[in-house]
Amino acid sequence: MEIYKKPGFFLYVSLSLLLHFTIVCSFSPVDHYLLDCGSTEATTVDIDHRRFTGDAFESGSQFLSSTGTILLRDSNPPPNSPPIYRTVRVFTRPSKYVFNIREKGTHLVRLHFHQFDSSNLNLCHSQFHVSVNGYVLLNNFTAENTQNPIIKDYMIWVDTEKLVITFTPSRKSKIAFVSAIEVISAPKDLIADVAQLVDSKKIEQINGLMRNALETVYRVNVGGRKVTPFNDSLWRTWVPDDEFLKSSDGSTRVYFGGRIKYQMGGASREVGPDNVYNTARLITSLNDSIPNLNITWVFPVIEGYDYLVRMHFCDIASISLGLLYFNVYVNGRLVYENLDLTSLTNDMLASPFYADFLVDEKSSGVLSVSVGPSNMSMSHTVDAILNGVEIMKMNNSIGSLDGTISAESILKSWPSRNTGVPVPLIALVCLLLTASLLIYRRGIGFKNSMAWSPLPVDMSQIYLGHIVGRMLHSPFVPCVTKVYYGCEVEASKDKWHDTLVMVSGGSGITSFISIIRELAFMSATMKCKSTPKVLLITAFKGSSGLTMLDLLIPISGTPSEFSKLDIQIEAYVTREKGPTTENPKLLRTIWFDPNDFDAPLYPILGPKSWLWLGAIILSSFIIFLVFMGILTRYYIYPIDHNTYRIYSLSARSILQMLLICISIAITASAAFLWNKKQLAMEAKPIQNKEGFYNADKELESFTHQSLVQSSKVHYGERPDLKRILLEYSKRLSVGVLVCGPKKMRQEVATICSSGLADNLHFESISFSW
Repeated sequence: MEIYKKPGFFLYVSLSLLLHFTIVCSFSPVDHYLLDCGSTEATTVDIDHRRFTGDAFESGSQFLSSTGTILLRDSNPPPNSPPIYRTVRVFTRPSKYVFNIREKGTHLVRLHFHQFDSSNLNLCHSQFHVSVNGYVLLNNFTAENTQNPIIKDYMIWVDTEKLVITFTPSRKSKIAFVSAIEVISAPKDLIADVAQLVDSKKIEQINGLMRNALETVYRVNVGGRKVTPFNDSLWRTWVPDDEFLKSSDGSTRVYFGGRIKYQMGGASREVGPDNVYNTARLITSLNDSIPNLNITWVFPVIEGYDYLVRMHFCDIASISLGLLYFNVYVNGRLVYENLDLTSLTNDMLASPFYADFLVDEKSSGVLSVSVGPSNMSMSHTVDAILNGVEIMKMNNSIGSLDGTISAESILKSWPSRNTGVPVPLIALVCLLLTASLLIYRRGIGFKNSMAWSPLPVDMSQIYLGHIVGRMLHSPFVPCVTKVYYGCEVEASKDKWHDTLVMVSGGSGITSFISIIRELAFMSATMKCKSTPKVLLITAFKGSSGLTMLDLLIPISGTPSEFSKLDIQIEAYVTREKGPTTENPKLLRTIWFDPNDFDAPLYPILGPKSWLWLGAIILSSFIIFLVFMGILTRYYIYPIDHNTYRIYSLSARSILQMLLICISIAITASAAFLWNKKQLAMEAKPIQNKEGFYNADKELESFTHQSLVQSSKVHYGERPDLKRILLEYSKRLSVGVLVCGPKKMRQEVATICSSGLADNLHFESISFSW
């Protein structure tokens, strides 16, 4: 049953059209942003004549703070579709719109989504998140299987100077999109800070509603037709109540053609437009009996949230004041008993009033509102009325309106924009750290092991005592003293010996080869005031062992290195009476031509290895950035921006890893070849060296001449170690090192510990194969 109140329905429609201009003029928001996303020009929406600025247009691009987005245009739009739904902005990574806020407080945020067919992207498979200033509005949102535009309406409290809307594609779909965005500062009276809390235990007043985020789930024009944005001062849409009405039995629709009387302090046109308060559903008693029924509307809702229920009332059906009394129910609970609109509207008919209720909906998933007669209702009058209903979902404890995930967690779950860059950079750092560790460990190995090949060229920080000290062993002397040599202990002469006696037997001389080479290097290259005098006593069974003395001469280096070392060699051949003359060529050592690549691996980066390593890191990074810039500009960028395809993130990461490897290979190879060339130029290897007693080659090597002059060979006898050591004990400090058979080590240890000399410091070197 429908009732039309004077002055008539057609006059009502005419007046509503005239009132539109008054409505628009009555509210002028301070912040008012309308963006047509994906559009390169401004567009006007015919239904409400509002002008949207294209976000790809000069004046609209300032709001978008992102790169790598895609613009799509519907090539075959429906004939009557609004122009804002013919383009979309697609995001392939987290992107945001930033709006300057001039008036803090509640703001309307309206998001428009409309998918259409595209040969480049399938918007049906999009899934993404939307957040605003820390509030999650949409979580894993998808516009799948819908041909009509989707409009999401929110009210956000903003207390900062920026309002930031962030679109984050889900890791599954990798794309997000939006058709249009509205950001409008809301009227001060739109959201009251006070409401009645309705739960299963009590009904009480609650404060602090304004500083929350709200999503409009339902906006219903009870008893009336659809209200379009054209007829709403806040450009909202109100839908008819038919699908939510549980039963229309006993209810009547009413249409009012008069003027709605808005009052100061009551509901304004921004709270509810005329077209909502001009219609209603009501219960009337046509006889002496009062109907025993309620009108109920049922709304499905998502469990786990609080809901703000706003019920709009306007007595447009009573013929006189003081005749309307009724009850109001929310979820079956009586929240208003004997509601008297006359007293609430200051004794005025057709004056709007609204009531807010905060409902704690945790389990049922259904929210209902009802109106019905009360015990004060009168016969032959209106016994209940309702003009409109709004249901708004309130954010939960983590600031979300959709799900149990926070905005911060959403951003953390998405890899950063340059995810492909950190991965190769981390790989670069790992590779370089590994190389550094290998170089360092190899250097330590050379310093702390007995070397069979020439010592590294960079010896400025290597102490002989460190080499010897880790290999010393003396089971006979209670106090073992370390031997120190080097420029850095020049000022503390009590820490090193001025004479060093080395006693070896047979192959035991190999333990002293590296030590003597280092001393020769130090005496020639380091600025030391003095190096210790060296006496080498070595014993061999036959003359063939004498060729081992040739190993004292380094493969590379200058001849002057060995000549500056104060060394005396006493060689004993115990089982031969004299030099062998039958075959002079028999006893000789063949030195092959050294090759540039025969150098040890440790000095591969030269004497300034750490400096070179830093140069390699820096150069590799620079080359990587250059390569990545070229690849992005001429290969990835055209695909992302010109073809509307999304370049694969995994493929991008693989390419970046490849570029990192190429960059490292280029810089490391260049450093290696350069240092090899420099070392080859500095080194003066002795080529085709003959044996120690090859007279034809001795004159060609100053180093050999120096070694011959310092050597004396004894045949058919053993060294008198006691006599030699006691003679050298007259010096200030004598370090005695022995490496050879166990009997030889015991004999030297006995002499040093006998007490005949106080300045003999014994060290025993032993090794096993």
